Amino acid sequence: MLPEDFYSSVSDLGKKYSVPVNILDFRRVTFNPAENNPVKERNPLSAYLIFDLGKESCLEPISVEEGNIFRVTNYNPDRLAESHRKGMHKYCITKEIFEADLVISMPKIKTHQKSGITAALKNIVGVNGDKDYLPHHRIGGTGFGGDCYPGKSYLRLWAELAIDQANRHQGKCFTGFGKRSLHFLEIFKSTKGSSVCSRLVW
Repeated sequence: MLPEDFYSSVSDLGKKYSVPVNILDFRRVTFNPAENNPVKERNPLSAYLIFDLGKESCLEPISVEEGNIFRVTNYNPDRLAESHRKGMHKYCITKEIFEADLVISMPKIKTHQKSGITAALKNIVGVNGDKDYLPHHRIGGTGFGGDCYPGKSYLRLWAELAIDQANRHQGKCFTGFGKRSLHFLEIFKSTKGSSVCSRLVW
């Protein structure tokens, strides 16, 4: 993930000041888009705490009773629905954070397409072990009740649904949509306004 000379420099500084430094990767799951290959169990689940904020979560007011509106780019939306839906909002956080005597979170001035600027927010994302527990956005534009882009574009929504199908078939050979495409068309024909997002149920 980082060049070898970086690790060497950190190790040299640790030895110089007699302060051992270990660089840890808290990610439990990673995904290689080039190989269409989700990599599981980088770290054992026992290295994390999974807790449910339930109705106390700030996501609760924008959750829906049926369907799954939350998304993470390049991840299967069905797995995300297992941890985030109305009344349930689970997170998978590394135990290292809870067991540390001191946590220093240093902000970095960096732009971000969703939040505008990251500052130290990305550090909080980094303590999550699995993005299947971490919603990034809601499907659809603002015209559909989502927050992925402004307005109401059926073409962009169609593209999102196509990406959903690709993400559902990670690590598998997938050549088409078949009858599912007809299901999309029926949704588009019969749906008006923001209710489209709550009706995208497979």
